[in-house]
Amino acid sequence: MTKRITLLESAIIFIFVLLISASPVEAQQAQAGQETFIEDVEIRGNRRIPRESILYYVQSKQQDRFDQSLAQRDLQAILQMGLFDPLATKLFLEDGPRGGKIIIFQVKEYPIIRSLEYRGLKSATDSEILTRFKERSVKVGKESQFDPAKANGARIVIRELLAEKGHPDAKVEVEVEEISATTVALVFNIEEGPRVRVKEIEFVGDRDGFSQRRLRGAMKLVKESGLISTFTSKDIYFRDKLLDDLERVRFFLGTKGYLQAKIAEPKVEPAGKTSSGIPLPILSKSGPGLKITVPVEVGRRYKIKSVEEKGVTIFQPGLVKAVSQLREGEWADAKKIQENVFKGVKDLYGEYGYIQADVNPILKFTDKTAEEGEVEFTIEVDEGRQFSLRRLEFIGNTNTRDSVLRREVMLNEGDPYNKRYWDLSILRLNQLGLFDEIKEKDAITRTNDREQNVDIDVQVKEKGRQQIQLNGGVSGYAGSFFGIEYSTNNFLGYGETLSLAFSGGNRQIYALVGFTEPYFMGKPISLGVQVYAQQAQFVGQGYNFQSFQQLAQASVFGLSSIDASTLFTQRTYGGTISVGGPLNLFTKKFPKFGRLARLQMSYSLSSNKVIDPEANRDSDPTNNIPITYSYPAVLTSRLTPSIYYNSKCCNYLDPSRGQSLFLGFSLAGGFLGGDVNLIAPSLQYELFIPALRRKSEKPHVIAMRFRGDHIRSFGTPFVTDTLAFVGGIPIYERYFLGGENDIRGYNFRSVSPAVPYRSFASTQNPVAKVVDPNDPTRLIDAPPGTVHPSVLSNYTFQSPLDPAAGCGLEPSATCNIVPTGTFFQPIGGDTQFIYNLEYRVPIVSVLSVAAFADVGSSFNTRTYRDQIVKSEFIPGQNITSLGALTGGTVTAEGVLLNPSGRIATAAELTSAPTNAAGSPVGFRPVSIFGDSRSYSIVDMNDRRGGFFSDLRSALVSSLGMEVRVQMPVINVPFRLIFAYNPQANTDPGDPQTIFIERKTVVRFSVGRTF
Repeated sequence: MTKRITLLESAIIFIFVLLISASPVEAQQAQAGQETFIEDVEIRGNRRIPRESILYYVQSKQQDRFDQSLAQRDLQAILQMGLFDPLATKLFLEDGPRGGKIIIFQVKEYPIIRSLEYRGLKSATDSEILTRFKERSVKVGKESQFDPAKANGARIVIRELLAEKGHPDAKVEVEVEEISATTVALVFNIEEGPRVRVKEIEFVGDRDGFSQRRLRGAMKLVKESGLISTFTSKDIYFRDKLLDDLERVRFFLGTKGYLQAKIAEPKVEPAGKTSSGIPLPILSKSGPGLKITVPVEVGRRYKIKSVEEKGVTIFQPGLVKAVSQLREGEWADAKKIQENVFKGVKDLYGEYGYIQADVNPILKFTDKTAEEGEVEFTIEVDEGRQFSLRRLEFIGNTNTRDSVLRREVMLNEGDPYNKRYWDLSILRLNQLGLFDEIKEKDAITRTNDREQNVDIDVQVKEKGRQQIQLNGGVSGYAGSFFGIEYSTNNFLGYGETLSLAFSGGNRQIYALVGFTEPYFMGKPISLGVQVYAQQAQFVGQGYNFQSFQQLAQASVFGLSSIDASTLFTQRTYGGTISVGGPLNLFTKKFPKFGRLARLQMSYSLSSNKVIDPEANRDSDPTNNIPITYSYPAVLTSRLTPSIYYNSKCCNYLDPSRGQSLFLGFSLAGGFLGGDVNLIAPSLQYELFIPALRRKSEKPHVIAMRFRGDHIRSFGTPFVTDTLAFVGGIPIYERYFLGGENDIRGYNFRSVSPAVPYRSFASTQNPVAKVVDPNDPTRLIDAPPGTVHPSVLSNYTFQSPLDPAAGCGLEPSATCNIVPTGTFFQPIGGDTQFIYNLEYRVPIVSVLSVAAFADVGSSFNTRTYRDQIVKSEFIPGQNITSLGALTGGTVTAEGVLLNPSGRIATAAELTSAPTNAAGSPVGFRPVSIFGDSRSYSIVDMNDRRGGFFSDLRSALVSSLGMEVRVQMPVINVPFRLIFAYNPQANTDPGDPQTIFIERKTVVRFSVGRTF
């Protein structure tokens, strides 16, 4: 027993000693494993990418302890660079000469795509594909790394794009052509296949009386093949678009009370061939057609039984219910639920800073009959907490001072956040015109739930500070002209505007300098100053339609061929100073209206003068212009208060939504002084409604404008013996319509009331002269007794309605009244209204088109007294030809006198004997000289083209289309106008024709109508 124990003890001792002797070896081996170090890290196989760029992502460093798991992570980091082929990039380990490890990363670089080609592509452009790549984050393009996975992703995107273009069966294959060891050419071989169009869309099932047409009308993206849908590419089947449209159909049913309408999976099947487009051999399109069958079950129609609020604590009971506009007894309406419950109630909370408020309408349906039911609404609100604006930052405003942007924001840091105020602030920032449109996504909002505050960073992109606008045109009245306006927007970074304008042409020159300070002395009050000067020549002739020359002139651009010596010259000098501010600065009674409305007061002082044409100032009275506009310098002192409301958004050149209203009242004269007394109220309203593609950056827009103006004199009217003033109103302030700014198809200033202009002979001190017997080139006074006194009496023509002569319009025993002709003269209206309607469609980039309809009228609402237009007597004028007006015979040698010295009559000449030369025996010619002047009466109450007497001329319209190219540098659209004028009068024989008009016109212009 003892031996056994001894042997057992000896065995235990031996094993213990053995373990003790082995442990240093194992510990030494373990210690040796821990001391394995990295001798080197190598990169092999790289060609273009530097070794250092790869090692930047490697954490295993030379002389560090070797860790194989870390080396594996480094391999993954290299692969995540996206520059190497993951199948050919590997990790190798080698023993180093110094007992360490050498880590080797064997890489294979992706080649560079030097060429990118789409073979067989017809229905889309390369740029469309690249844009789609960008949208889907497919990084395939020239000079990018080739990655087979990315190339396959690009192939899928191309197929999706072709499916949207109507080629759902298109085949796309990827081909890689090696150019060099490091570059490849990537080719997409495309077989588009036939274009498939939607031939028929049919709704089957329980439609409850809804017609196929009505249900299809709710669809916006997918339509049956037809003339319009073909050109808009809406007859293309694309599943995603179809599903969107079916949601619109379901929503449409929901607006009619069918809240539980069901639309099952649509069935798409071939339907033979379909034809579309214009039914002409070349323009007609045909191809495979599809039939889409949509199962629909409208279900019951629900009335609102009750509406309750739940979770509302900060508002009075019933307010949330009122905002929802859900009323008991009415049919349920999905549109009200969407706009008033989800959005309206949330916006209500947002106005008080509860930006995390969650609105959840709970609907409980009760079926009453097979057709109808009732629904109980519970508007459950999780109000959350009120947030304040902690910090507001603007990013990207390099030139514009931060204060310029902050003063347009209706929230101050530290104020409770107000969603409505913030939306109005974005609108006001966009209305500055200093930046590209600021959108909702440009405002990055960060909330701090613990502190209950919100930080907002607004990203802005400044427009160019220098702006150039062009204008110009051609018209018979104003001639041809071209103008340029240069402005330094945001002059010193505080929003100021310094503007310079100049225009010139063959008949006018205009210059203006202006400066506007939007915040004067740190207050929200604008101050503007303008100084201007203008010289313009204009047509003074009337329009006598017995004159072929004037008819020819009127037929081309109104009056294009005009002798410069017959033009009147108007010179105007003046200046304007204006101040304005927001309405809520002056009153708090209209808070919503006042935030976007401005009051303005402007004062202007101007001097106007019209100079007679050269033909009236030379020594030849025979070329005088019968109409006269000349008058000395007239001073006009004018005060104009106005209010302007503007909610237009968001491009100040092309608004896509919103409206504006301008109300002004101009007062000239009276207590302000000056030479004329005038009042002129004015109204203009503009409205912009997005029609199609409302949520896109460039939607279709319905735009309209209405403008109405009236002007009248008061007190003692300013009277002249010219047409410079009509009814005490300067002719240049009366209303003439026509041209690209109002009624596009008509000539400039061609729409106007016109009145008869009757001219009379007016002479005095007549003298008879005969040829000198000794010198046939001279005329001498007729010998006494050779000319009967009645001849001189007949050549003394009194002026009608002249108080000094005491004569009327008809001749009498004491008044020799002789009319010399009647023609018509436009005098402008004291009232005008204009209505413009446009449908604006953006095409691509800077190109857009607009269909338009213009209606307008210029007319007189008051009765004016007849005006006398006369000149001063010009002595020593040859008035011989006037004898023909009284029945005398006038030849090249003079008026013929009978043997008794009287004016020969036609009967006497017929019965008189003749000599061998055929001249009547005893009859002799004499010439009559005297003082003469022009004397005319303008019949103001015979309104040709006036509102009350001739509706055709008073109310004119123009229909047509514009093609517009928005020039990005000069910031102005070039316009090509095609117009049709239904009321155009092309008959020169019509006595009511003022201008020879055209039914169709094509014009080029610069600028905008509104």
